[in-house]
Amino acid sequence: MKRFGAMAAVALVALLLALPLGLVAAQGGETSVNVPPAVIHGTAMADGLPVPEGTMVVAMAGDQKIGSAMSMEGGEFSLQLPGGGEMVTFMVGNRMAEIEGIGSEVMLDVGARKILVLNADLAPGGAEGMMGARGPAGPPGVPGTSGADGADGKDGADGADGADGADGVDGKDGAQGATGTQGEQGLRGEPGPPGASSGDPMGIIALIVAIVAAIIGVVAIIMGRRTA
Repeated sequence: MKRFGAMAAVALVALLLALPLGLVAAQGGETSVNVPPAVIHGTAMADGLPVPEGTMVVAMAGDQKIGSAMSMEGGEFSLQLPGGGEMVTFMVGNRMAEIEGIGSEVMLDVGARKILVLNADLAPGGAEGMMGARGPAGPPGVPGTSGADGADGKDGADGADGADGADGVDGKDGAQGATGTQGEQGLRGEPGPPGASSGDPMGIIALIVAIVAAIIGVVAIIMGRRTA
């Protein structure tokens, strides 16, 4: 039994050793290794001035493009490249760039960290220039002529009548006027015509006698009726 246990242990160890070798054989004999990239930060320049934001920065290994990035404000850029001991050149826009203090190319080792300044010269007579930095703002334009006056608007509708105002306060009685001066005496009227005559005195006496006679007659009648 002990012999069989020892043989089983040897077989298990052999199996564990054979697994990684089988994996390597299945991948063509190459081991899988995580290779850290090379990281480059820098500034892209054109004739000594930072390139405009959005300019393309391209890294080349020979004729092969291995990475690219767009420049940010102030020409700054950042690249992650597969470093492996190869020589790398750079293009800014569509122009080859020089690496300040190094030359036209730089060697990138695995996991390298570099800060580079790239400068692309815009040589006169080139096939195609690169976009320059934004120029200063131009002067304001000449003011245009004034437009014609607009047509007069229509009359608005009549507003509603306002409310009647409150009655005013009665005025005070005026002061009594001064007494006028006495007028002059009127002129004396002309004398009237003479009055009609009062009649004959005898007619008046006859009238009085008739009245007395009538009174006596009435008294006599009354007395005769009392004696009867």
